[in-house]
Amino acid sequence: MGNFHHTRERVLAVAFSVGPGLLLVGSVLLALGVGLNADGKSSYYEGALGAWGMVLFVPLYFALAKRLGKTFTSLGLICTIGGFFGSAAGVVAMTLRTVQYDLVEQGLTPEAWQAFSNDPGTTAGIWGMLLFLFPLSSMLMGIGYWFSRTLPRWMALSFILAGLLFGYAQWTGSEWALQILYPLSCLLWLAPISQFGWKYLPENTLDEIAPLY
Repeated sequence: MGNFHHTRERVLAVAFSVGPGLLLVGSVLLALGVGLNADGKSSYYEGALGAWGMVLFVPLYFALAKRLGKTFTSLGLICTIGGFFGSAAGVVAMTLRTVQYDLVEQGLTPEAWQAFSNDPGTTAGIWGMLLFLFPLSSMLMGIGYWFSRTLPRWMALSFILAGLLFGYAQWTGSEWALQILYPLSCLLWLAPISQFGWKYLPENTLDEIAPLY
């Protein structure tokens, strides 16, 4: 059991760096215009890398919410649920970026895809709304950690800013936000989350976690 637990922690620690890292690389490729879709607001490679990054955010959010829940039970539960559905919606949204690219390559007109984007239907529309649970959960965790003090304040602030900048960039879809704020938000996730994976994740097995200061 000890070997399994140790190996599991090491695998998760790697995932905590790879997940945000994939999002960061994808966002940079979008900013550089690599594999750009016809709408100019998404990229094939952003979607391909981002989908796998979002998958890895599921255990990441679970671990962060578990630690927060030791201090704020209800908030930890909210972030667990929000992080799960937000990450799942993120996988769908990122995958659709690659689908869009492939369909246009096969002859679908950009106008037809835009019509679908404007009126995606009930199922796709629900996934679109759930996507904003992804940055919202990050902001809520940042606020929770700011007051619980069970993670350094700079990490809590990074979670808040990352969620805010990511949500703004995706909501507005403006060129400057996608080229600047979107990669910045991913960087703000990568720094604290990778640190959490290597330094603080082992403490998640404790029944209680005392404030750091």
